[in-house]
Amino acid sequence: MSQVQSLIMLVNSMSLPEKKAFRIKLRQGRTQSNYLVLYNLIEKNGSGNISGLKNQFRKERPGAAFETSARYLYNMILSSLLSLNKDHDNLFSLFNLIFSARILYEKSMFTECFNLLQEAMSLAEKYENYYAFLLASRMELEYLLALN
Repeated sequence: MSQVQSLIMLVNSMSLPEKKAFRIKLRQGRTQSNYLVLYNLIEKNGSGNISGLKNQFRKERPGAAFETSARYLYNMILSSLLSLNKDHDNLFSLFNLIFSARILYEKSMFTECFNLLQEAMSLAEKYENYYAFLLASRMELEYLLALN
């Protein structure tokens, strides 16, 4: 499946609250960007006709690169969906803590890193997500060994 087909399927599979949240995120930019034009075209047409979509996009944005806009829009939608889900799903929140701890470790903020890992381990134990618990424990052990 091509990236554009995946994008069309992703846009069409979004729920109304997800679309609303994505539009709110888009409004922060205030400009009519290429990827916003592409999003509107996909939402308006809703079909998987890629060549028709390309032609419409090129009519509205003659100098814009269709593939680049499609790739950027795909990444923007995924980012928006991830930010929506991280507050509502235990798995997302656990791995968000673990990834945040990794970033803090790379920035040499070790105390904050270990605090987040402890928080992730206690939440993983609470949610009975032993994979996340093992991952956070392993990271803590690796980081402690690296610091000694």
